[in-house]
Amino acid sequence: MRNTDFPLAYLKNSETQIINYARYGRILKVNKWLVIFQVLISFSITLFLVLNIETLSQIFISYTAHIMENATIKNIEISPSVKIFYIGYEGRYPESYESALYISALIVGILTLRRIKLIPEPIIIYLRFFMFTLLFSCLFFYFIPEEFPYDSNEFSTMYVLSQVIIMSLIPILLGISLAVFNVSTIIFLANLVIIGVVLIYSFFFGLVRYISFLLILHKLSYIWMSNLFLFFGPLLDTVYIVGIYSLYISLISRITKVHTRYWRWLY
Repeated sequence: MRNTDFPLAYLKNSETQIINYARYGRILKVNKWLVIFQVLISFSITLFLVLNIETLSQIFISYTAHIMENATIKNIEISPSVKIFYIGYEGRYPESYESALYISALIVGILTLRRIKLIPEPIIIYLRFFMFTLLFSCLFFYFIPEEFPYDSNEFSTMYVLSQVIIMSLIPILLGISLAVFNVSTIIFLANLVIIGVVLIYSFFFGLVRYISFLLILHKLSYIWMSNLFLFFGPLLDTVYIVGIYSLYISLISRITKVHTRYWRWLY
């Protein structure tokens, strides 16, 4: 009896040498030593910044004091051996009539938003959340302003502390997430440059935001404190960090996909 399995099996093996039908994707040829080296460098930078958090806050505040007029540099101990420097810039409590005006304007604004059709729904939701938060703050200051537990010094301390912590964590967070793309020494060096760019951007963005916050609390009162922290505080830092990361990864993807030496097929 003639065996028909042999030609078929031979044909399949021959075709497999040319095209593997199990191929389903591509993976980067990552250099594991560059990955380890980048993680170690990122961890070292983060450790250095954490251990020098007092100096970092002092540098941050010195730039702020140079820009602001009549700024007083203060410090507070967060541990027996570590101080945080901040700007002592007095805010003010709102007058009752200011709170009443804000409440009236916000109620009108919230009701008006329901009738606006041109603005996308996600922006409408964001604006409502912003207005409701500000409305609750206004109601608090209208009825029980004496119970407000914070002042500009505490807000300033909290801001500087959160800012230097975020700056300290940027190297390790980006270092680990970018290390998996180390297919060459050029990409490795570019990763370190991006980490440096994000750190510099974080410093100057945080500086401008800090000055703006202090001026708003001084000119417009503590009514805005909760909104400043919730909507423009540390959570906003994730926007530019993720944004720069995404743009950089898109660039890396375009570069690596056209050079076959950087990737291989998955089977």
